[in-house]
Amino acid sequence: EPFQKTKLDDIFEVETLPAYNVNKPFHPKEKNWVSYIVRIEGINIFHAGDSDVIEEFKNLKEIDYALLPVGGYYTMNYLEAAQLVNLIKPKNFWPMHFNTFPEITLTKNQLEELKRIVKESKVIL
Repeated sequence: EPFQKTKLDDIFEVETLPAYNVNKPFHPKEKNWVSYIVRIEGINIFHAGDSDVIEEFKNLKEIDYALLPVGGYYTMNYLEAAQLVNLIKPKNFWPMHFNTFPEITLTKNQLEELKRIVKESKVIL
């Protein structure tokens, strides 16, 4: 369920945010699916899950690793993900959910464009 926080001990915490599509039918907001912020030993990892760029993501801060989908058919596309990365400025951006199905295939040129568009974060491919 979104907006929950669980602290397992002094060094490990998990927080949930929503994960949903804005203009696609695949992941409706009403299902209450989640994305995660995992905090472990001072490192903050954000995993967006199967989501578009949503308002709940736009105020994230102090993220060390952002794992964002970039395939574009079921989730945000690579250009939208790059815009979000430039907004929240994680130290590292790890694109995911692409090149596993024909609908979410990215070309080498698109991946190079993604790396060019991202300004302050290291892109891990």
